[in-house]
Amino acid sequence: MIINGINAETTYGICLAEGAFRELWKLPVAKQGFEKNWPDENGMETDPLETPVYERLDYSLPLLLTAPSESDYWAKLNAFLAFSFQNRYITLDIPERSRRFKLVNKGFANYDEYLESNDPNTLLVWNLSNDHPTENFIIE
Repeated sequence: MIINGINAETTYGICLAEGAFRELWKLPVAKQGFEKNWPDENGMETDPLETPVYERLDYSLPLLLTAPSESDYWAKLNAFLAFSFQNRYITLDIPERSRRFKLVNKGFANYDEYLESNDPNTLLVWNLSNDHPTENFIIE
């Protein structure tokens, strides 16, 4: 995963957690277009020439941060949080799926406190919005 041109795994120890692909590949909902409900006709009148437009997609993206030591864990977590707090717009590349997302950073919904194990880790849920839900940006 590449975030704004930075390899998130090597720089911050961040990778996509279980359920991330399900979030990113949600399908958009169409906005309601022109409709007229005439009282003396069946059904609804719609504009056949109207191009459909779609609602913003909101993601709750689960991320896993892992590190080889506790000091590295805290350094990576603080660096990632500082990066995310300074960037309103996010370009998220998923190279293995040849897909780029242009997103708006909405902050974090959840942060599981430091989980002690052989390798320190934590789960973060990053809230992002996609105002281009029907555009397929290709990684070049």
